[in-house]
Amino acid sequence: SYRPSVFDLANLLPMVSVFEGQLTRTWFYEHGEKKHVLNLYHDTISGVRSAMLDYQEIRGSLGNSSLLMDSKGHRIFFTIENLPGYIEIKRSGWTSFVYSCCINDRDIKEATQGVPENQDVVFKPTILDTVFTVDDQSEFQIAWYVVKTTRITDGATSTVHRRFREFAELNSQIKQNMKGHHMRDVLPALPEKPLKQFTDHHDPSFIQDRCIKLERFLIAMTSIPHVGNMVCMKAFLGIMDQVREYSLAFQAPTLGLSLLPRDRQGEPGSSPCVVGMIQKPEVCQGVLPGDQLSRVNGVPLQGATFAAAVARIKSTPRPMIVHFIQVINASTTAANAAHASGANPTAALNAGMASATISAPKPVSPIQNTSAGAGAGHPSASAHRPHTATYAAGPSPTKVVDPREAARLDEVATVLAAKEAAEKERQEKLRQEREIAEYAAQIERAERAEREEKERLAREERDRLERIEKEKERLKEVARQEALALAREKRRKEQLALFMDEPTDSASKSKLFDSAEPAPEVISKPAAKSTIIDAPVVAAVTSLPTPPVQVTSTTTAAPSAVPAVSVVDPSAKKSLFTEEVKGFEVAPVVRPASSAVESTIAPAVQPEISVQTSASNDVEKATSVPTDNAALLGWD
Repeated sequence: SYRPSVFDLANLLPMVSVFEGQLTRTWFYEHGEKKHVLNLYHDTISGVRSAMLDYQEIRGSLGNSSLLMDSKGHRIFFTIENLPGYIEIKRSGWTSFVYSCCINDRDIKEATQGVPENQDVVFKPTILDTVFTVDDQSEFQIAWYVVKTTRITDGATSTVHRRFREFAELNSQIKQNMKGHHMRDVLPALPEKPLKQFTDHHDPSFIQDRCIKLERFLIAMTSIPHVGNMVCMKAFLGIMDQVREYSLAFQAPTLGLSLLPRDRQGEPGSSPCVVGMIQKPEVCQGVLPGDQLSRVNGVPLQGATFAAAVARIKSTPRPMIVHFIQVINASTTAANAAHASGANPTAALNAGMASATISAPKPVSPIQNTSAGAGAGHPSASAHRPHTATYAAGPSPTKVVDPREAARLDEVATVLAAKEAAEKERQEKLRQEREIAEYAAQIERAERAEREEKERLAREERDRLERIEKEKERLKEVARQEALALAREKRRKEQLALFMDEPTDSASKSKLFDSAEPAPEVISKPAAKSTIIDAPVVAAVTSLPTPPVQVTSTTTAAPSAVPAVSVVDPSAKKSLFTEEVKGFEVAPVVRPASSAVESTIAPAVQPEISVQTSASNDVEKATSVPTDNAALLGWD
């Protein structure tokens, strides 16, 4: 027969985003008179998964179902009373998951799908008080909140001590169960936990305010559909179908009761001891023979030995919180009511169990019952301890044994103990998986940071080398420019020294000027004739200061000779050159190619100079072209 796949039922199944993280899915299956519970735990980010059947881990369920799995998905197979079944995990696209459960070819609705069937199961929680105990490890005081819960349908009550972190775990588990459900958005917020450095958590006003907020939180949670039917909520409140958990705070060194070891000691999920005889009912109100010890100050006793459990109780400082597990039936309800009213609980317990008692062995005295705790000399030492538990009220002990109730008690206690052990093991596995994933992520981040640091250092080293090379090039260029400047300066000084110490004879002067750049040739007129200088030029010449230089002219026999010029006072000319260095230029006198002439000093603004010869007393205009001192001196 064809059965629709998960993809065909995608519109009916709530899809969960891949970014939700840890979540829980629960299915209930009733077969005959027994109700089975299936739980799936899945982390959508890492893909880690596990499943439990009746609070025991399904073999082979631990694995990984991430978005990388194939389109067929993964199935976790199990068997319930010879009926095959499986839990299926599939991805819906690449952004979400869908979950389904099938037993005996029949789809099972998830607990949060549709309208809850048992809306009449309503709990009424109340926070009564706060108790402080001393932590064994840190020696700090721990606050326990006393939560009393009443189940309205049958009036069953339970009083348990819970720490604030247990409220936080409950809030987290409820959110995991409601992921993908539209009612998750209306879940109440858990009261904030301020830092101890800024707030005194033992202050009475703070404790009172927190109690009020936590009570409102529980009332709001239990009023939301599906939440009251969740296993985590029932376990927190202490009422699980026909089993309840309760706790007492013991102030005295003795508990007022005797403990008996169980045959199945040291087994996982098994409690090592049960209550034997009630010695002081006023100290341990509500405790009945056959109740199992589950925790001491929040530390589970499952899997420990009887000697270890007794040593734990003796070594724990007072006040001490002890948790018990008890079966809910008519007898226990009557006994608890008698405890609440102050009446004798023995008569109520006997009245409730009288019709259920089949046979009773020979009564055992309290002394014999106490010695039976060691398992020596007891007439029923080989029998199951809870079946022979007695307690004394008044002068003679009264037998309150019901084999069927004891067997049921053992079964329920075993289921609860197995559930706690499996849950603890699952949490431990998930914690280890998270630690491994976090460690791998830390290693990857460290390696990535190391690579980035190496790349950054390499880039900085390359930049530094490039800057060094650029600086070297710049320094080389500066050195080259300085060398050129020094060479030019040296050449200029040599030219200047040569000019300052010039010879007086015409040949040497001609040689000196010939070594410089050649002056432009200018056509001059014969010496016999005189030319009148233009008026603007004469005015410019006459306005200049007259240096103390006497100029004479000598002529040769050649008709075209140009009169030679000689300096009468060389020192005067040297002083004039000093003035030229401060702002004058040296302009060469225009001469023919065959004669030797002498340079004269002229201001930088004077374009021409006139020379008067002594032979003809005429003014001859000598046209000269201004030139740069650098060109004359050979400067670059």
